Formats: sequence, structure tokens, C-alpha cells
Amino acid sequence: MNKILSPDKHISFLNVYHKANKGLIPLIGLSGTCNIIDNSVSVPSKMIHSFTIANISYHSYVSCSSVISDYIKHNRIELLSRTVNIKSHTIALIGFMWTIWSYNSQYND
Repeated sequence: MNKILSPDKHISFLNVYHKANKGLIPLIGLSGTCNIIDNSVSVPSKMIHSFTIANISYHSYVSCSSVISDYIKHNRIELLSRTVNIKSHTIALIGFMWTIWSYNSQYND
């Protein structure tokens, strides 16, 4: 559990973070292009949006975890902050994915 709450302290999470970092801007550009071309209703477009949101979410989660490690030194407050960090990013990711896959499906008819 500690590995999930503090990804900034584990090499495997940081390796994925740095590799995914290279695709962040191209995915955002591709997602924007898909939005302009077909208004995000096709399945490939939804998949591109999903990968983009997952990449941004992971990048944000690891970055916030690094800030927590750097600036919060009290153990109980740090644990609370890390728990809020993972829960808020998970809720946001689920919300965005639901919006992409469910809400936009009403425009397919």
C-alpha cells in the first residue's frame, strides 16, 4: 500500500512517469484534433481521449505526490494528504472516463 501512496519514492513508478511524459503534449494535440474533426463521437476518438486523460491523471498524481514529499513533514498530515491525493485523482479519472464513454454516446444517434 505504501508503494501506491508514494509513487515518487519508487523507481518503477518514476520510470513510467518519465516515459509517459514524452507523450503528454502529442496526446493532447491529437485529442484536440480529434475533437475538431469528428466532435469526439467515434470510438477511436474516445480511445485517444481516454489515453490522454489517463496520461494527464497519472502525471498529475505523481507530481502532487512529489510536492507532498517535499513540503509536508508531519507524518499524519502526510498520510492524510497522500490518501486525499490518490482518492481525488481516482474520482477525477473515473468522472472523465464516464463523461467520455457515456455522456458522449448520446450524440451517436
